[in-house]
Amino acid sequence: MKAYVIVIDSEITDAEGLASVAGPMAEETEAHGGRYLVRGGGATAFSGASTPEHVTVIEFDSLDQAKTLFESETFTGLRAQRNQFVRASSILVEGV
Repeated sequence: MKAYVIVIDSEITDAEGLASVAGPMAEETEAHGGRYLVRGGGATAFSGASTPEHVTVIEFDSLDQAKTLFESETFTGLRAQRNQFVRASSILVEGV
């Protein structure tokens, strides 16, 4: 069953800093089998209190494949760097 990571950036505090880790994070994601379905702007809120600044959706062939990425030492380090530049929420969901 496919799995999806959905990342919603509610506040980008340093766009240049975020850009500096975006490439390495994408490379690591793709090396673990992730495929970007949505990566970037143009979000419109239909309900809720705010519109996110940036939304990312990544597809994986399985939940385990996604977990392997998120538990890897390299990705954990990149995510810690990224968190210096953005307030974000991430969820992992199984698809249909």
